[in-house]
Amino acid sequence: MNYSNEQVYINGPDCADFSCSNDFHVTSQVDSLQTQSTQSALNYQPPQQTFQTILAPTNLVHPNVFFYRPPNDSFHYYINCKEISYDTVIYLLNNLEERNNRSDGHEYIFYYRQYGGRVYEISCEIVSPFLIDNCLNKNFLGIELQQNAAQEHCLSFTFSQKENLKYHLKQYLSQYLLG
Repeated sequence: MNYSNEQVYINGPDCADFSCSNDFHVTSQVDSLQTQSTQSALNYQPPQQTFQTILAPTNLVHPNVFFYRPPNDSFHYYINCKEISYDTVIYLLNNLEERNNRSDGHEYIFYYRQYGGRVYEISCEIVSPFLIDNCLNKNFLGIELQQNAAQEHCLSFTFSQKENLKYHLKQYLSQYLLG
């Protein structure tokens, strides 16, 4: 049975219940809606999209001295970034062996070149967890506790700690311009 254009007529004895005096009919509009829908689909044109390139300042100026904690590390580090001249870079390259032997266990130094050619000496020091605790207690709770600093001797960089810090710090600094 096709319902698309079927007409229904009501007359006769059943019509008396509805007080009908004339013939009454209902016409289905399904077919005309399907036809309109099909025609609309065939004539559909996607909206025109206009793209405008806006260059946002992705490199914000960052201070040269700050505290940093890599995402997968439990230690905080005191970071100092010093811009160095090309003469210093050449000197360091010529005396690379001497420079590598000079590093301390609690300080890690590496060099970082930013976009635009500036070269920085990045000095990293492990921040004592006791110092962080003392600062938090004093600044947020207003109390000063005496803690045992005997464990401070174990604040030396491991090789993997240096590599991890260098990797994450370079990723972080690449988002900014050092000021």
